[in-house]
Amino acid sequence: MTPRRVRDTAFCLLSTLLLLATQYGSGAFTADLALDPDEPAHAVSSLVVRDYIVQAFPHNPIHFAWTFYAHYPKVAIGHWPPLFYFGEAIWMLLVGRSQVALLLFVTLCGAALVNSFYFEVRRRSSTAAALVSVAVLMSSRVFHQMLCGIRPDILLALMIFWAAVHCGEFMRFGSRRSRNFFLAFTVAALLVHGRGAVLFLLPFALLPLRSRVVKWKWLMAGAVLLLLMLMPHLLHQAPPLSLHAFLPRARDFILSIVFVTGWPWRIRAVDGVTLVSGWPWAVLAVSGMSLVFRQGRQQQFWAAMAGLVGCSLCFYLLVPVPLEYRFLLTSMQAVAVLAGGGIDVLLQRILPYRGTPRLVLSAAAIGWMVWATAHVEAKPDLGYRRMIENCLLCGNDVVLIAGDERNEGGLIVEASLSDPDRVHTVMRASKSLAISGWLGWDRRLLFSSSSEVLHSLDQAHVSLILVQKECPYPQVAQLRTVLAQNAAEWHLVPGASQRNEIEVYRKTPAQDVPSN
Repeated sequence: MTPRRVRDTAFCLLSTLLLLATQYGSGAFTADLALDPDEPAHAVSSLVVRDYIVQAFPHNPIHFAWTFYAHYPKVAIGHWPPLFYFGEAIWMLLVGRSQVALLLFVTLCGAALVNSFYFEVRRRSSTAAALVSVAVLMSSRVFHQMLCGIRPDILLALMIFWAAVHCGEFMRFGSRRSRNFFLAFTVAALLVHGRGAVLFLLPFALLPLRSRVVKWKWLMAGAVLLLLMLMPHLLHQAPPLSLHAFLPRARDFILSIVFVTGWPWRIRAVDGVTLVSGWPWAVLAVSGMSLVFRQGRQQQFWAAMAGLVGCSLCFYLLVPVPLEYRFLLTSMQAVAVLAGGGIDVLLQRILPYRGTPRLVLSAAAIGWMVWATAHVEAKPDLGYRRMIENCLLCGNDVVLIAGDERNEGGLIVEASLSDPDRVHTVMRASKSLAISGWLGWDRRLLFSSSSEVLHSLDQAHVSLILVQKECPYPQVAQLRTVLAQNAAEWHLVPGASQRNEIEVYRKTPAQDVPSN
């Protein structure tokens, strides 16, 4: 092997080990899969696809999904595209059906993204710049959060990165091969998550790269795309467009990018300190944008990264979607690439870019990655996995969980992991005792009296109830009242819960209930 191949192999091994160490250090392998309300849905949906392939293929997949949902109501295929779940399912066929397997697939996606960064930036700049780009990505809090959970965001970032690379090549050179790759990665991104639609804007942002006159078909396509994006505003299904609405949203987007690109979680002391910690990378990214205007130095690659940030900003300005930190990974990765390019620009202007400065910078970038890995914050653990390991579910129990979205999802995903044959059934109070939206919004009670609640529990053969004490939702308060009024029929099980916030009630056998 050549020295370069030895270095490349060593980097691939080191980056993969750091990703695994990040997951292990956060406790992701043992904590519940309930980092946010969406993580249980992603995990359960992956289990549905895997179990269908093993147990029911080639029979009706819709019927199998409905049957699975009746036992574990967190199936989200259709609400989100299926590619991530199919990837997880195929991976679990190879390595087993477990929480560790689910997380290792996310590690595999993370390793592909990190190595893509390293090789593409090095090919277009230098090894030191590539290591800086990787260090910015791997030390960011949003990357840590997505790596330690079952979420499609890292796979989406990988698809968007390669789509942007090939889009730049196509717009500058008109290569049919690059065009086909761009279309393939765009379709793959859309099949991972709907936020992949940001790639529709990218060719129009890179029109200045085209060497010949812009044809009318590009202008017509851009006008149609703009009209489609403005349609919710024109139909009054979104707030009307105004400069007063755009400016705060643009400011929030920029500050959020700076925030999520900053230091790891544990160094957060004050919000102001955390915000400032990302500004060095933002300054380097702005410096790296100067490469867009240089000829003969892979201009199309840097323009694609800068265009990706701009298109993401336009997407969030025009499309009525919430701006959440976990949605910014696809934009932040472009900032990380441009920060590596900025290091290259600054060092070429300040120092002779040879020998010692390059080695020092490379060592500092590797040290920063190791330091960030050692300071990852622990993933919150709701305790449902330990409760199930301690035989919380017995026989053919039908369980009702009453709590917020994370607690309901946390029990469902842990129960489904331990029950591949779907012996047990878990019901959500937000669906069985109330009418609510996807995340429990617009909650309305389904029953008006205690007797109706008890009748519904009897009809569903519920034998075990878990209640979150501090949950303010109306169905939880109603259920607590019903259980308190029928203490003889539903007795509190002391010590059954691993947390003080959860109360466990088990139905008293009929022969043990005192008659009136």
